[in-house]
Amino acid sequence: MNLVTRIQPVINAQTHIEGRERIETNTWLDNIDKFVSFVKNMPETGREVKIAVIDDGVDKLQEDFEDSIIAGISFFSSHKSGIVGTRPYYFSSNGHGTLIAKTIRRLCPKVKLYVARLDQGLNGEPTIESAIKAISWATAMGVDIISMSWTFPVLRDSESRRLSEVIDEAHKNNILTFSSVSDQGYNQPDISFPAKIPGVFRIGTARHSGVPDDLSQGYEFVFSGGSSVANVGQSEEGNTANFNMALGSSFATALASGHAALILHCVELCDLGDEYGNGLRKYQNMKDIFRVMASGSPQSSYIRAEKWFPASFENKDWMEDEDQDEFRRRITAIIAPCIVNRPC
Repeated sequence: MNLVTRIQPVINAQTHIEGRERIETNTWLDNIDKFVSFVKNMPETGREVKIAVIDDGVDKLQEDFEDSIIAGISFFSSHKSGIVGTRPYYFSSNGHGTLIAKTIRRLCPKVKLYVARLDQGLNGEPTIESAIKAISWATAMGVDIISMSWTFPVLRDSESRRLSEVIDEAHKNNILTFSSVSDQGYNQPDISFPAKIPGVFRIGTARHSGVPDDLSQGYEFVFSGGSSVANVGQSEEGNTANFNMALGSSFATALASGHAALILHCVELCDLGDEYGNGLRKYQNMKDIFRVMASGSPQSSYIRAEKWFPASFENKDWMEDEDQDEFRRRITAIIAPCIVNRPC
């Protein structure tokens, strides 16, 4: 048997939600689509938003990412028995990275993607060495956000130290980092890496109601962990990717990364980037903004998209001055914590 056909998704996106409510739609994402339909038609101004998707590769051709993917690199090695040659970044082992990139771009259609394909062990899990290299590469590329929908429950001291060092370097370069927390619940009570590292956004799963899922542990913020996309892509071998990949904290992390990208993009559209752009790329400032957007939700952890990115914008016209003014007012309100707590 060809070893590649037995490799599991880079992230074992848990199907714990399935027993209560098989998620085939994502109300949070469907609502924000209507706001995004207004944003994507606005003329581009200011600085582009760049996100590194560190995962199992992205199918560049299948999902028409040609204009979105700016650069990529593969750390998938060819030394394993049964695998011949290096696997390029522009294919996905199991369709997971394609889903993550597709979700991020759905929230921020003008985003520029930088794809780093992780190496995989014999069990299909990502390797720490490739993760460290991928984060260093993303930092060198000057991205604004690094999205990491994977976890390492346990690392050696030397491995955790090196992972912390490369993530700290990313933070010093004004890069926001997002990571999944474990979906294993009380079977794995400790926070996993890289979410365990200070300054990394720890993202868990929420139900439709916004209530954090019982099995998400150690999160800062939660996003709805289910997909509205019927087709989550194909694997490198041509098999349809498992629907279960569209569930859990790995998908929620893509939403969080895309949400942050949308905020940064809207700030640029309002010509506020020169004044606030760099500050918004700092962990504490973006955390303050997320916290305000989550106020009133269960445990103040669930971003209320319908309040801050209202669906009513679907029927607005960016060429109308009054609609532009309302858009600017809303974005200014979103970044208010950064404005109040200068310097930003």
